[in-house]
Amino acid sequence: MKKLSLISFLLFLTFVLKATDRLAVINFDIVGKALTKQQFISITRTEIAKLDTFQVLDKYTVQEVLDENPINLDKCYGVKCLTN
Repeated sequence: MKKLSLISFLLFLTFVLKATDRLAVINFDIVGKALTKQQFISITRTEIAKLDTFQVLDKYTVQEVLDENPINLDKCYGVKCLTN
């Protein structure tokens, strides 16, 4: 009985910890493609969410964070700029 409880707890813990990795799709450098930057971001966000590996932040949550920490996304592509 203790073994079953321990296994159940470990499975529960695995699912809880899995959902804590969050990912935000913010910006792309798009040149000469038929789709717009926002369309690429939306498609990428959807495809990453389908993998069920990360909790992908929706565009509204990302926009709230960007409103609190204004950055110019037209010139922000690197890790240093995006982590600020």
